[in-house]
Amino acid sequence: MYPPFFLQKATLLDQANLSWDFKFADWDRDNIPDLIGISKFRTKSGKTEIHILSGASNFQKFILQQATALPESYPYWQFNIIDWNGD
Repeated sequence: MYPPFFLQKATLLDQANLSWDFKFADWDRDNIPDLIGISKFRTKSGKTEIHILSGASNFQKFILQQATALPESYPYWQFNIIDWNGD
């Protein structure tokens, strides 16, 4: 009853588990949704990290990889993506 996959492809991100949250947003304003992976714990930096993959590249190129100022977060933390200043 479900249609076939539109896209099924490996990404450059580590294997997903409970330490990851995923969102879609047009981060680079090219009208193509980008994949935002939020690595919450067991990170290399010891901080919550954000990894954004370009939708235009079928999620094969990073737009951004950055440790945040937040300490490692845990599975019950939930994140949302919003453009606070309209840029």
